[in-house]
Amino acid sequence: MKTIFKAILLSIPLLFAFDHPLYSQDEGDLLVNKFKKDLENSIDVVGQLGAMNAKEQHARFLIINLFKNPDLSHSVRKRLQDEGGKLVDGIDKENLALLREILKTHTWRELADISAVTVGNAWTIVQHSNDLEFQKDTLKKVEPLVKAGKMKGYALANMLDRIAATENRPQRYGTQSDCIDGKTVIYQIEDPENVDERRKAIGLGTLAVYLEGLKKVYGETCS
Repeated sequence: MKTIFKAILLSIPLLFAFDHPLYSQDEGDLLVNKFKKDLENSIDVVGQLGAMNAKEQHARFLIINLFKNPDLSHSVRKRLQDEGGKLVDGIDKENLALLREILKTHTWRELADISAVTVGNAWTIVQHSNDLEFQKDTLKKVEPLVKAGKMKGYALANMLDRIAATENRPQRYGTQSDCIDGKTVIYQIEDPENVDERRKAIGLGTLAVYLEGLKKVYGETCS
C-alpha cells in the first residue's frame, strides 16, 4: 500500500508538468515570430552564399581531378592550367562582386551569427579573390570574430598566409603551396622550426601531414 501511495506522489509533478507547458501562449508567440523574422532575414543570403560557394568549389573539383592524371604531358597541363584557370578566375570575380553587394546589407558579425557555414562560405570567396586590399580589410574585420570564437583560427591563418605569399613574404602557418620543378611544395615559411607548434595552436595538423594531403588532392606532379 505504501509503495502504491509513493508511486502516486512521484507521478504528480510529471502530470503537473504536462498540464503546464514550458512556455506560455505569449512566450510561444514570441518564439514563433522570432523564428519567422530570423528566417526571413537570413534565408536569401544563406542561399546566395551557399550557391556561390558550391559553384566555385565544383569548378575547382573538376580541374583538380583532371590534374591528377599522371600521364598528362607538360603542354596539356599548361593549357589546362591557363584556360581552365581563367574560367575559375571568372567565377571568383563574379562571386566577389556578389559578395560586395551582400556586405552592403550584412556585416561579417551578422553572417557569423547566422551560422558558421554561412560566414565560412563568404570567407572562402574572399580568400579566392585576387583583391589584396579587400583581403586585408576583411582580415581586420574578422579578427575580433575569431577571438570571440565565432570563426575558427585556421581560417585567419589561411588568409594571413595568402596575403604574405602574395606580397612575397614568408608565411607563418604553411597553408600556401607552390609548384616547383613539377612538385608540390610548401611556400617559404618564417621560423620553420616552430611552424608545427603554431599550427597546433590553431587546430591544424603537422606540416608533413598537410603536404601529403595536398599531394593526394592535386597528384604527385604539378605545372
